[in-house]
Amino acid sequence: STNSSTWDSVQTGVADVVRVSLQDPNLLHMYYFGGDEEAIVFGPGGSGPGSNGIVGFRMRIGRAISKDNGRTWTKDPTYLLDYDESEGF
Repeated sequence: STNSSTWDSVQTGVADVVRVSLQDPNLLHMYYFGGDEEAIVFGPGGSGPGSNGIVGFRMRIGRAISKDNGRTWTKDPTYLLDYDESEGF
């Protein structure tokens, strides 16, 4: 199970930065993806003790907000969108 405060602890990548309002040109929302330390195992025999896996592979989408035109950013406390296990990786 993923700790919602560390969902992006292994890797992150920026997807999009959006200027939210013409009335406040300094307000930006950055949407990004991130992965945590959950190990995903590929191939046969990879699910027992001592098996190796790839961490940071399952991505979630999060948001950070800037009120100073991108100079500083504050992350939301948790991710906005989780992956769906029924869709695979």
